[in-house]
Amino acid sequence: MIATGSDCLLTSGGAVDVFEGAESIARLFRQAGGRLNMMAGGGLRLANLIEVVRMTGVSYLHGSLTRRAEWEEANGLPKRNGHDAVSGPAILEADVRESVRLLRQEFAARESATGKGR
Repeated sequence: MIATGSDCLLTSGGAVDVFEGAESIARLFRQAGGRLNMMAGGGLRLANLIEVVRMTGVSYLHGSLTRRAEWEEANGLPKRNGHDAVSGPAILEADVRESVRLLRQEFAARESATGKGR
């Protein structure tokens, strides 16, 4: 991948989702050694966001990061693509805000632990 001139790799680690592929993503991230940005993506959810970041070491992420499917299932609604005009956008906005809050907190803790960013 590096030899192709690419500067970013979006991957689930070759698994069905990033949680299952976290070990492979971490290994690829270490092998790249900063020569390539690694973006974990595929099945990334708010519920596993921080665990995936911790397991892989990556800072670039791709995913919906929402609880929408879980919310629909819990409320007996059929699974579908898109957003409900009433509840969907509100859930999406709340989830994006929560994702940003969790990531800022995690990256601040990471910087504090490594002494970077001071």
